[in-house]
Amino acid sequence: MPGLFATKTMVGVEIDDGEIRGVELEKHQGRLSLGSWGSYPLPDNAVKEGVILQPEKVGGALEELWRQEGFKQREIITGVSNQGVLVRFASFPQVPPEKLDGVIRFQAQDHLPVPLP
Repeated sequence: MPGLFATKTMVGVEIDDGEIRGVELEKHQGRLSLGSWGSYPLPDNAVKEGVILQPEKVGGALEELWRQEGFKQREIITGVSNQGVLVRFASFPQVPPEKLDGVIRFQAQDHLPVPLP
């Protein structure tokens, strides 16, 4: 699996109740530098307490942020934080990629208090 900066450019995105913020980092000769950064406002009630209620409006705001700041990268790094997020740490055996989904689903039964789809 490639590392976090397998590509030379990466965009970090944060979405909160009022706006979307983005920052583009570029890797040159092993060092990171700030490429572009900016924010774009969200309509009222598009996001509430970390939950995206109007995905089409949030998607439109993301497109506008990309246009406004000239971000080139289409893959992003983002964090998820709201009261509905559940974090658990687990170790998984090394398995071939085609068996990974099944192993994760089996192991997750012991770590998550909700059934997986």
